[in-house]
Amino acid sequence: MKRNGLLGITVMLAAAVLVGCGSGNSAGSSSSGKVTLSFASWDTKQAVGLRKMADKFEKDNPNIKIKMETTPWDQYWTKMEAATTGGKMPDVVTMHSNESYKYMSNDMLMSLEDMAKKGDIKFSNYNSGVTKLYMYKGKHYAVPKDVTNIGLWYNKTLFDQAGVKYPDGTWTWETFAENAKKLTNAAKGVYGFAAATAPETGYYNFIYQNDGQIWSMNEKKSHYNDKNTVGALQFYQDLMLKDKVSPSAQVLEQTDQINLFESGKVAMIMAGNWGAEELASNEYTAKNADVAPLPKGKKQATVTNGLAWGISAKTTHPKEAQKFLKFLASKEANTMQSDLGVSIPAYEGLGQGWTDKYKKTFAHIESFNEQLKYGVLRPFNANTIKCETLSNEQVGKMMSGKQTAQETADTVAKGIDKILAGKE
Repeated sequence: MKRNGLLGITVMLAAAVLVGCGSGNSAGSSSSGKVTLSFASWDTKQAVGLRKMADKFEKDNPNIKIKMETTPWDQYWTKMEAATTGGKMPDVVTMHSNESYKYMSNDMLMSLEDMAKKGDIKFSNYNSGVTKLYMYKGKHYAVPKDVTNIGLWYNKTLFDQAGVKYPDGTWTWETFAENAKKLTNAAKGVYGFAAATAPETGYYNFIYQNDGQIWSMNEKKSHYNDKNTVGALQFYQDLMLKDKVSPSAQVLEQTDQINLFESGKVAMIMAGNWGAEELASNEYTAKNADVAPLPKGKKQATVTNGLAWGISAKTTHPKEAQKFLKFLASKEANTMQSDLGVSIPAYEGLGQGWTDKYKKTFAHIESFNEQLKYGVLRPFNANTIKCETLSNEQVGKMMSGKQTAQETADTVAKGIDKILAGKE
């Protein structure tokens, strides 16, 4: 996914378009005393469930109306920046760890410490890792919405045709690579795996499984050229260039791995639990796909992440926005989020409803809940996007055969060290 920075004139023009739809909108209160809160998110697949949650809140709070604003990911942050620049940021916003530090450190989000003191939000209810992603200088600025991790999605039909047993929790890297070869049929344009140049849904997982390091939240060095990290990168490169079990880097740059999986061109992909809704709604994958835990390297590991909900620091309806956020933070709302199949809640112990929602389609969907016990939090700091962009650029070159795993790790390590030291 591409993220955009400040866009100068484009942002200012977009801000002008957005006037009247955000937290500074004087039309947020009607003559009848009703207040309209804008609620921003990007996932169209989740929007239906979120709307039902908002409907429940409106039923219990008839003086507050929730206006859903669903904007595609590739436009969401540009729109958010434009709205913030124009003083029209939505009242309640969905946050991602890519962007949260910027919004927290620049006072764009309301501190939730007062709500916590009043007991409106109890942060101990949520996944501790996701909670940390939305803290700045010891204060909370958003309520964890969900918790995600990465699973090994596979095509049962392609496995059956190749005579390969379905993956399970016993698979190792060696088992994975061996079976990926058996599943590859170059003559038919079918590959065992899609080794995409993607961190969260790709090579980060292998790095953590090999006990490697990426960068620390607190240190000024990345450790990206750790020998275990290099070993994981080498394994990932070999899948494409040596074992030839993956489409080329050029193909994967042009076609998303999900699309290749949905068209039966790859037997396995690494993708998050957030993809369950899309894969369940696709006729081909609903019939042919299932999911398993990721293969084990030196240890079991999967990248965990999570979204959160926050309140604009400049909302003109702070009381009502806090009331809505209190609802979103509640066990009731998170049970709805789970049961409606929106996502696995970050609220601990409520993931079973989400599992039950998809179990008839994907028999082993519970793998995502089981993997949480050995999840490793995605790298996060003030420069996450800069560091990750550098990593992806260099790993892309590696997967194209332009440089070795060691050269890649050394280049990324030096670059990230400069970023962390404020020299880039």
